[in-house]
Amino acid sequence: MKQSYIFIAISLCCISAVMYIGCTLPHTITEKAELRDPETTGTIIVLTKNGDQYVFDNYHLADSILTGDGSIQKNNTYSVTYNVPCHASIRLNEITYIETQSLSNAPIFVAVGVCAFVGGYSLSLLGTNSKLSLNRHVSSIPFGIGSESGSCPFVYTYDGNHYHFESETFAGAVFKGAERRSYDDLKWVKPVDGKYLMMLTNERPETEYTNEIKLHVVDIDTGSNNTGGGCAIVTDETGNIHTIIHPITPLTCIDFNGKNEIATITKSDTCIWESNVASKSFANDSEFQDGLIVEFSKPENAKQMKLIVNGGNTTLGSYAFKQLFKLEGDNILRWYQTLETDTSEANRFRHFMNTAGRLHISVWNGVKWIEQTSLADVGPRIMKDQLGVLDISEIKGPTVKVKLESATDLWRIDKIYADFSLDLPFNTKTLMPIEASDKHNINVLPMLRETDSLYYVSLPGDSVRLCFSEIPSVPGMQRYYVLETGGYYHLWYSQGEKNMSSIVEKMFDNPIFALRSVLPLWQKEKSSQNTNDN
Repeated sequence: MKQSYIFIAISLCCISAVMYIGCTLPHTITEKAELRDPETTGTIIVLTKNGDQYVFDNYHLADSILTGDGSIQKNNTYSVTYNVPCHASIRLNEITYIETQSLSNAPIFVAVGVCAFVGGYSLSLLGTNSKLSLNRHVSSIPFGIGSESGSCPFVYTYDGNHYHFESETFAGAVFKGAERRSYDDLKWVKPVDGKYLMMLTNERPETEYTNEIKLHVVDIDTGSNNTGGGCAIVTDETGNIHTIIHPITPLTCIDFNGKNEIATITKSDTCIWESNVASKSFANDSEFQDGLIVEFSKPENAKQMKLIVNGGNTTLGSYAFKQLFKLEGDNILRWYQTLETDTSEANRFRHFMNTAGRLHISVWNGVKWIEQTSLADVGPRIMKDQLGVLDISEIKGPTVKVKLESATDLWRIDKIYADFSLDLPFNTKTLMPIEASDKHNINVLPMLRETDSLYYVSLPGDSVRLCFSEIPSVPGMQRYYVLETGGYYHLWYSQGEKNMSSIVEKMFDNPIFALRSVLPLWQKEKSSQNTNDN
């Protein structure tokens, strides 16, 4: 049976086509004329900005107008439409998405957009198949099923010899309404010939929209602050920089099954805690949540603690999105557009993602667990320090207990530690890139210098070389670097055979129902993958 694949892009200035045959990488057609052969393209489905969906069996493209014969589904409501035979002409700037199925069994994507105009110059952002050759110096982490299922833009920094993989930026921002900022404490970047050099790449089957990139250069006087000559920094989700002076590891750590995991989470190594999903029967709702309970020694009169979790995600998130999108069936285009345009629906989806996708942090107050914060999705390709500031002013006794909880098998945790010290003062200078060029040496700097309506739009295989001016080091100060990025991305997934939007609605209203639907499938898939690997 044929499958339709969804490719979503929103800036509407030109047309590209992306072709998938079997497992091959996308091939980009950059000439609008290549869409003008209906025999090659086949029936097309067109979704307009006002939500009307056209199915054209026959069409032709002239200048910037697409004309066709077929039917229209009027946008009465989100869930109710009706079909009307039609002959229609649509201007390209009125189109949100085009999906097409060729007459063969090979699916074809057609993307509208991915071209932006700045100051009268057309900056084409269409990708090709060329591979970016980078030396990736990353911890050897065995990814779970579908290790290629990571998503979001990748960031590499240069140390004078190699580019090092440092970030999966704004992970989880899978539509515009979920756009967010991401902060990464960089470990490898060094100035080279008066510049800091980085690469931003798209290595996944998705369309990525990057709005802004900044580099924060942080200097701390560690020598005069009783730090023993050094400290570390961790940036929280809102961009606040925290200093880590006296890190301590937990006294105890048990998982939700009562297993002692203290040796697993007290140092950064290849010994990683994650759910034993194979042991789950999923006979009751408690098995759809998993996590750790850690206990720390609490200094007398301590009012707050900085909890740091070094971890990342399994590929369950990508798998769950894939299943979710399949359930929308032929309604997927309209549903995705609703997420982009309907604030209440976008808020509903964000609430679902926050409930089911984040790592929730609670403190035991002597009577019950009180959730104080949660940590954002990191992605499956890299382990990252994340920090939450916890209020422990009401906690009595010499210890404090903290619970880390998420959907079963969603998170992988390498190390957990805490710091009760006050943050040190520091000086920060924020740099905007002075150069940003894509692999065709086209200047895309205007897309990335500030938060605005302009985005750098990338397809698989695209990359941008970034350059920041060096700030000379300050004697007696310890230097750190924090990368700030903002944006979102659209995943490419196969379309399901049947529209089951009602199930998606139920998932949004009841995250446990969503986990009940997805986790047993994930368990079987992962078991099958492990069997094949052995």
